Amino acid sequence: MYQIGLVSVSFRGLSPEEIIRIAKDAGLNRIEWGSDVHAPFDDAERLSTIAACQRSAGLRCSSYGTYFVLGRDDPAVLSGYIAAAKCLDTSVLRLWCGTKGSADYTPQELQALYGDCRSAASIAQAQGVTLCMECHNHTLTDTKESALALMEAISSPAFRMYWQPNQLCSEQENLQYLKLLRPYIVLVHVFQWKDVCRFPLADGIEVWKAYLRTLKKETTLLLEFMPDDQPQSLPIEAAALRKIIEESDDCGINSSLRFSGIGQSRIWKQREKPYRAANRSHASIHQSRCAGQTQSFFKNALHFFYMGNAKIHGRRD
Repeated sequence: MYQIGLVSVSFRGLSPEEIIRIAKDAGLNRIEWGSDVHAPFDDAERLSTIAACQRSAGLRCSSYGTYFVLGRDDPAVLSGYIAAAKCLDTSVLRLWCGTKGSADYTPQELQALYGDCRSAASIAQAQGVTLCMECHNHTLTDTKESALALMEAISSPAFRMYWQPNQLCSEQENLQYLKLLRPYIVLVHVFQWKDVCRFPLADGIEVWKAYLRTLKKETTLLLEFMPDDQPQSLPIEAAALRKIIEESDDCGINSSLRFSGIGQSRIWKQREKPYRAANRSHASIHQSRCAGQTQSFFKNALHFFYMGNAKIHGRRD
């Protein structure tokens, strides 16, 4: 059965206590805590406070969202992040693999990166945790082929994948990635983007139903980055995700994609007019923000890749 939750860095300006409150109010039961703002790995007091607060609220930590980059950071430092994850009561950590796209690696560089990955996987397996590589542009997991080669080369139960749709690829390309990497996927970041523009998840009902029919039912689904960055949008996005889950088992519909526009099926438009009418203003706000999002996207991407800071605010975390 799917577990559904929230990525805490969706709301970097909120406190951990506020994150817990809005997640619970939206009916979610999991939180991925980010190591950059909410849950620094070297702040034991804050980690303990977060763990106590989430237990009191009846929530669980799905994963620890680190900004540890294999191939850049020393694998020996990983133990500190693992200790933080355990303090948050999770055995899953999110990492990034590599500092550039797969096409830019020489054979020698690739083998060196594989070596770092094997070292990290050994540390993780010895400590009973799982390291999940986030599929991400400008890293080694930017294509399905390079991601699969990575999983096969490391070949460790402690080394797995975080999947999320690539907003620069077509729905069919994303689905093919998902199908190929399915055995290795533990968690999924859920959002509806096209290029650098964000849209309500309700605009992606059909494509997300196709994604969910491909995923294993025990996969954890985590909402990430509201279309308008507002906490008030979380219950709307959570409701859309629950609807997708409910409809993903419809009989007589296979996982082939049927779209009109960005993930909007004609069936959805006809059957759900009341829902979409109620949220029309919600959607229009996001679409009007595309120009600003484009500027933010490239600004933050450059900040990460040229300054070595792994906090991409405009794209994916």
